[in-house]
Amino acid sequence: MNLKSDKDDQRYVLKKLQEFATFFQQHFLNKTVHFTYNKGNHNVAVKVVFMPIHFQHLVGIRYGLGAKRFWNHVLKGNVNWQEVTLTNFAKQRANKFGRDKRSNFEKKLNSLSGANDLMTVRVRVCEEGKMFGVEYNHLIRTNRQTIGLACKNDKFGEYFISNLDLTDLRDKDKQGHRVVQLTSFNRKKLVYQIYFKKVNIQKGKNYKHVNKMSFPSVKSNFKEAK
Repeated sequence: MNLKSDKDDQRYVLKKLQEFATFFQQHFLNKTVHFTYNKGNHNVAVKVVFMPIHFQHLVGIRYGLGAKRFWNHVLKGNVNWQEVTLTNFAKQRANKFGRDKRSNFEKKLNSLSGANDLMTVRVRVCEEGKMFGVEYNHLIRTNRQTIGLACKNDKFGEYFISNLDLTDLRDKDKQGHRVVQLTSFNRKKLVYQIYFKKVNIQKGKNYKHVNKMSFPSVKSNFKEAK
């Protein structure tokens, strides 16, 4: 793949990146998304935020004009390909000794087609671990061997650090917990969208502990759901 001069490669990659950027724009931009799963007698909420400056790292690219401009240029379709460099991880072959000759970047692109499943009942959450060399606090993945979004803790919640292609995943302990409730909140801490739910919450309301019996580490400033 030659992103510096091959027009076909550029068009193909741009289309994939625009679809992925639109996914984040629709579901995550200016929102906090709660992925809630059951663990024993508790419901645990992973609160994920997205900032456009993280997008280039998610897809394995360094943009010479800056992370913010990369996000804007992808959406506008005017990426300067001479300023595009793949990260060291993205350049590497995922399986150096196998038949799959694709680089991590090509596998990342392949995984993007499964992104929309992350906002459905197919979504799962893996707890702290390491996969394909990427360490994470949580991995948001589907119940199929498609895509996983690795997250790291931040004082404002968790943020995405990498998207992973799961087609070669063989670890049974990486199947994850089934998400029982998926909701997003806007900057005013009001429920913005309910994708699916377990407890009785309503769109446009202000809640405190959306997940009853939450661990202290996942409590937020919302009023308790009735």
